[in-house]
Amino acid sequence: MRLVKFIKRLLVVSAIRRLTLHLTRGIPRVIMYHRFCDGRAMNRMSKETFEWQIGVIRKDFRVTSLAGLLDPLTKGGSGEAPVVITIDDAYMDFYDIAFPLLIKNGMTATLFVSTGFVDFKRWFWWDALRFVLAERKGERKTYCHNERAFCIDTGTEIDTDRTWNLLADYCLGTHDSERSRFIGEFASFMGVSLPAAPLPEYDQMGWDHIMEVSRNGVEIGSHTVNHAIMTSLGNDEKKEELELSKDIIEKRLGEKVRTFSYPNGKRRDYDRKTMDLLRRLGYIGAVVSHEGIYFSGEPYAIPRYSVSDDRVDFYWKLYGMDCLVKKIAGLFGRSAKAAQ
Repeated sequence: MRLVKFIKRLLVVSAIRRLTLHLTRGIPRVIMYHRFCDGRAMNRMSKETFEWQIGVIRKDFRVTSLAGLLDPLTKGGSGEAPVVITIDDAYMDFYDIAFPLLIKNGMTATLFVSTGFVDFKRWFWWDALRFVLAERKGERKTYCHNERAFCIDTGTEIDTDRTWNLLADYCLGTHDSERSRFIGEFASFMGVSLPAAPLPEYDQMGWDHIMEVSRNGVEIGSHTVNHAIMTSLGNDEKKEELELSKDIIEKRLGEKVRTFSYPNGKRRDYDRKTMDLLRRLGYIGAVVSHEGIYFSGEPYAIPRYSVSDDRVDFYWKLYGMDCLVKKIAGLFGRSAKAAQ
């Protein structure tokens, strides 16, 4: 751990970054974003940091869309390492904060849209949980549901985020109907009335916004209709989510939808059947939400790097040191197995 911290500090030195970049120049970097903000807010990318990050990317990397990375007709280019900027969920803060910076710097990105939320004023379930907790700051109590007890603590921002994670983990393991019932009952327990439509803080982009960013070079990919976890669905439901979302976007934009982002995107949230179905429906690739390195292998489970306001960590991932460390660890692992 100390060695990793020492190496990360070295990446502040330009010559070290260029060396690691040279050693990993053929390996794509796929970056994942969700929310943006002016100033600082937990679980959101600040405008200041995002502007700094795209300045770093512009200096040493070739930015492409996810479809551009995967399309054999557009692969290659200048020899610079490719970077794909991806954004899930299509919140208005992408349009208000990140999109103008991309335009200013002549960069593309790939935005993944859950079509059932566009212009329908529906809450994302995780935002509904955040709203309820935010309305009851400074509370500590126990909520019981289906013989399970949840410790609710909104004393500090960190406590609230920990509580949200506890509740969200439970919700991820439930079907839509059970999840809605759980959130409704939890809101009642906390004495909070959930508004019928999301407040401005939780607003999602409308079709007019999505069409505008598409006209300005942002690729639009599918994120299902209802932000459904693929492995929680039956075969018919899964096909409908993938096929209908693709069809809706194509009709709205007049452009082919070729890429997909798995909702939640952890290893348990997708499987080989889903990958095969994506291929049959005409998608050319899909991204997941866990980190890793994409060696142009499986295009339907492309890992992404999550990034934060930590600039040294951004250098670590973008300039390839994370990739080198994992490759070396893999080599040592294979050597150890061979020696047994």
